[in-house]
Amino acid sequence: MRRRGAGIAGLQRQAQAKEQYREAGYALATSQFEQLNAQLDLFRTHLTQFSQNHQLTLRKDPVVRARFLQLCSLLDVDPLAVVDATSSASLSQKSPRPQLIMQVIEAASSSRHYDGGLTPLGTLHDRLLLKNQGVTPDDILRAIEALNVLGAGWEVLHLGGNQYIQSLPSLLSPDTSEALSLIQSLGQGHVNADQLTSHLGWTKARAMACMEDALRHGICWVDDVASPPQYWVPAFSLQGKY
Repeated sequence: MRRRGAGIAGLQRQAQAKEQYREAGYALATSQFEQLNAQLDLFRTHLTQFSQNHQLTLRKDPVVRARFLQLCSLLDVDPLAVVDATSSASLSQKSPRPQLIMQVIEAASSSRHYDGGLTPLGTLHDRLLLKNQGVTPDDILRAIEALNVLGAGWEVLHLGGNQYIQSLPSLLSPDTSEALSLIQSLGQGHVNADQLTSHLGWTKARAMACMEDALRHGICWVDDVASPPQYWVPAFSLQGKY
């Protein structure tokens, strides 16, 4: 009977020890979780302070701005913290989530080598649906609005009754925007300098300067073999994706 009693006592001690270990493990996990939350809060505070102290850099430097938005997405910080109260008030109260803004940036950037940063809204929406089934064109437009507040280079262009997302380091000149509208309305996806002069009343020099600006931005290609040279806009070949 003594051995049996000792065995029961031993089992009780083992059970008690397991419970103590469990409580100690829970306390350790809770402590680590609280420490991690404190560190994340500290990171968020520093990120917000950085945005307030370096607003000019964030607005002018697209590389710094892209990295900042990545950090916002990782830490779940509203990137609109970089704008002043007046700019923030002009935005919809339903500001897009940082994750959606990053998805828009990634989707638009994925074809920049091809379309030069001028993407049909419908095409961009199709890409985002692969990652986010609930996203709508209006969600994309709100994200572009937020990016436009953060700095120049993101804009919605209305060309020939269709919407394009511009994701360029700098804004297009009025002449380039007018030329793009003409190319879109002609429905051929390309134009030459003579067409610009005849349709828009420009001088030949103005037409050539305009298309050279478009070439520098990367939004068009030139076919030098054609006579006269033809300037092609790849984004307009995607217009069936609306």
